[in-house]
Amino acid sequence: MTGRGLLIGEDEVSLFSGEVHYWRLDPKDWGTVLDAVRWLGFMFVATYVPWAEHEIAEGRYDFSGRLDIERFLGLVHERGMYALVRPGPDCASELTTSGWSRRVLDDPRTQARRSNGDPYILVTPTSWVFAPSYASKVFLGEVARWYDEIVPRLAALQYPNGPVVACQVDNEMGYHFQANSYALDYHPDALAEYRDFLASKYSDPSSMSEAYGFEVGSFHDAQPPVDGRDGPEAKRTDWVEWRERHLIGAIGRLSAMARDRGIHVPITHNDYPRMTTPMNPTGLERSGAVDVAAGDVYAPKEGASYVREFARFLSGTSRLPFLAEMGAGFITVPWLLPMKVQPADEEAIDVRAFCCGVKAANVYMLVERDRWYSSPITERGELRPNATLYRRLTELKGRLFPLARWAPALLLENRAEARKDAALDIAGTAVQSFPPMLPLDHRLFRFSSGAGVKRYEQWDKELAAELQKGGIDYDRASTATLPDLSPYEVVIVPAFDQLDKAVVDALKAAAGRGVRIVAGPESGGMTGDEIEVISDPSMLGPFLPAPRFVCDNQNIELHLFQGEQDILAALNNGAEQEAGTIRAGEAFGLEGVWEHESLRGEGSVDVALRPWAVQVWKVMA
Repeated sequence: MTGRGLLIGEDEVSLFSGEVHYWRLDPKDWGTVLDAVRWLGFMFVATYVPWAEHEIAEGRYDFSGRLDIERFLGLVHERGMYALVRPGPDCASELTTSGWSRRVLDDPRTQARRSNGDPYILVTPTSWVFAPSYASKVFLGEVARWYDEIVPRLAALQYPNGPVVACQVDNEMGYHFQANSYALDYHPDALAEYRDFLASKYSDPSSMSEAYGFEVGSFHDAQPPVDGRDGPEAKRTDWVEWRERHLIGAIGRLSAMARDRGIHVPITHNDYPRMTTPMNPTGLERSGAVDVAAGDVYAPKEGASYVREFARFLSGTSRLPFLAEMGAGFITVPWLLPMKVQPADEEAIDVRAFCCGVKAANVYMLVERDRWYSSPITERGELRPNATLYRRLTELKGRLFPLARWAPALLLENRAEARKDAALDIAGTAVQSFPPMLPLDHRLFRFSSGAGVKRYEQWDKELAAELQKGGIDYDRASTATLPDLSPYEVVIVPAFDQLDKAVVDALKAAAGRGVRIVAGPESGGMTGDEIEVISDPSMLGPFLPAPRFVCDNQNIELHLFQGEQDILAALNNGAEQEAGTIRAGEAFGLEGVWEHESLRGEGSVDVALRPWAVQVWKVMA
């Protein structure tokens, strides 16, 4: 993997793939479908390899007919295309059991637990299951048996012997879409991990007793909190922090299983579009658990602003900003109605994602199948009218691929503050499932946010507005694991209580290398002339660099890509038509790339954008 795409042999290749589920199609149509995918400009296909479909009985598997994954991948290879394989153990994809083996889920020893000891129930789009615990040794042993069967088959077809150039372990593992900090996992094996975490964090029980304000006899006896009313804040935030680490460790174990069985191509993982705890993509990559931590986005055009921020988050946190699922078409499930999108929604979301930092993407579902409708390609390989959008998208992505997006600022999430917020959740025992209203972050059962939480959220919102006002594109990241700060001219961190010492040290070191650090409304424990402290977000402006292009309408957002041929994009993130004047310090022209409008002026041009529209131009001297 590189910061822009995949290394295949000696070539750096732009990663843009389409999801094709071989087991849901008639094998006689596989070739026709793949030809249609290739005609749209896609060089990659992605597919789940579902455990539940292939396992016909314990220890017995079917790889014949529609389940012949090796034949399907052979057809991909014959066409000079590449494949991303996703062998689970969770595949979701609207399967009754989310792709896990039903017999494994029915074993009480594998089941994730709520704080009262009951199994955690996950509602799938077609049924419900007892979700597994990824700490359960029994569950992991069963996954190892599945990997013993499937991974060698996939490993034998890795490039150059076959088309496989990347492998995804599991799917959206973030506690099964459950944002409530106390919904799960209280499985005995998970609690053993939690107590090991406490032992590693505190030198001895007396140190933990001092932090908690009550006597702790031993780490072995430490009891986890059950909701936001349980115990002191330190106890609750330790639980929230452990949940972050547990995800990294669990995914790391799956990756190690895949590596041990022959996978040598890059390993990825994807999660739903959440930018705070328990997600930590930079930590996931830096730990070695995966090569790339990706995300998923399903949204109508009204979700454009959130998609924009999530794209910036991927850009700031992952070595390859990758949308492993970028929605096309829709599923008809009552609690996922926001996913019912039209081609205009897809255009607004997809082009915006590429303009705001996404470098790689997988269109889900590019090819229609059962339980998924209005995809660009039918299950027989016929092209729908909306397919032309994706041919245009492959061309646009090809133009952007060699260019560098100008994003001189990094806006940090203060994870210490976020953990305090998450630790206030209540009623974890009552939360049985979490049907996500993507792309919105929906919380079930929690205290009303206190004044401190509201103040933090307001600061983040106002800092982002000041960056927009200054014409500054930016990335997002978290102090949970800081990314490389050297690419940025200015790093901005909301600081209320003391920042973690490791974060302070890293920020001060970056300041010593010439990165401007802006904190506020307090210093967070940082001192020195190189640290700027602002008492109000409105004071941010003087510390920002000057953009090359500015627009007098702040509702029109500009993004600049630089290289042999500069590209300028303009975004309207609202429901009203917007007009404004783009200015630069020199005469310039704009030649339409996404739409065909071309403009020229002596230092300024007038533009008009429809609601939710994105326009992209080549910058002409």
